[in-house]
Amino acid sequence: MATATVSRRGRWLGVVVLLGAATAAYAQFGGAVQPAKVAEPPVMEFTEQEVLANQLIQTLNDLSKQHWEVFQIVPAWAVRNQNGEAELVPRAYEVFGRRPVAPQK
Repeated sequence: MATATVSRRGRWLGVVVLLGAATAAYAQFGGAVQPAKVAEPPVMEFTEQEVLANQLIQTLNDLSKQHWEVFQIVPAWAVRNQNGEAELVPRAYEVFGRRPVAPQK
């Protein structure tokens, strides 16, 4: 009698495991869940400004207040020769920014 009980429990456990595995496999192939729609990336507008070296911080603060995301700053160098030594000093900076375009109604 004990072997019949173990055997029934084993069968039921096997059926439950098999159904669980089949459900997981079916859901993995998209049978249970509809694929999510891929959102299109937002349309961006870009800006580029040449800023003198002493105005860089103020310009970055102004761009931030206007919700621009600054993604690159490139220095424009000037060569200075003082006392027989040449040195590079930043003359200006090219600041590149982007932000999403507001949806048109």
